[in-house]
Amino acid sequence: MFYILSRFAALLASPVIYMMGLLVVAVLLYHQPQVRKVCLWGTLVLFLLFTNPYLYYRAETAWTKPYISSMKAGHTYEHAVVLGGFGGYNPTYQRIDLNESADRLTEAIMLYRQGRIRTIVIASDGTCNETVGDERVFRRQMNLLGVPDSALLIEGKARNTKENVTCTLELVPSLRRENFLLITSAVHMKRSLRCFREAGMHPDFYSTDIKYVVPTQWENWVPQMSVLNDWYHLGHEWIGWWAYTFF
Repeated sequence: MFYILSRFAALLASPVIYMMGLLVVAVLLYHQPQVRKVCLWGTLVLFLLFTNPYLYYRAETAWTKPYISSMKAGHTYEHAVVLGGFGGYNPTYQRIDLNESADRLTEAIMLYRQGRIRTIVIASDGTCNETVGDERVFRRQMNLLGVPDSALLIEGKARNTKENVTCTLELVPSLRRENFLLITSAVHMKRSLRCFREAGMHPDFYSTDIKYVVPTQWENWVPQMSVLNDWYHLGHEWIGWWAYTFF
């Protein structure tokens, strides 16, 4: 039930929903000029706010700043848990396609190659999920990137962050006792840490794909459609944080 409700609640995270709502009201109440005018101006204001790269950067920084990294200098971790969401399996070409969150995986691989972690634990990503992925293809690609099967554990059942915790713990029970490393996107780290801590674990953390823009660069004040997607992900984290408070 929680999973189903979370899918519907995620719709509220998109700024597009609110802009569409105002436009629908403007169309339905076309015979009321004042209401129609307010709705149209409201849509324009929301569009300018939620497509501005710098404003989004400030919002994300406020959310993520305390959760960038707590890695211990010179320490080697037995396990690093990489939360899924960095890619998917393409059955047409039988390959793994990474997305905008690919840093979760690539940073983990670099840390492994540097000797900072011994085993990478993948927590239910679309590349190797039991229902939509292909673990064999994913493992083969990881081998080509220098990560042998002996250094790779895969959990392929979880559907959300809460299930990531329980399913990963079933796969690696020792995580409850050891000091492991949690790797995920910066916007996702705060909620992820909360889930692990509520389960009695206190991992060190390492955030990836951290947003940065140059305030003085004029392009960062020009509306960009891709920022709407950034706001969706950040809004999803806000909603998820409050949902975990009540469920």
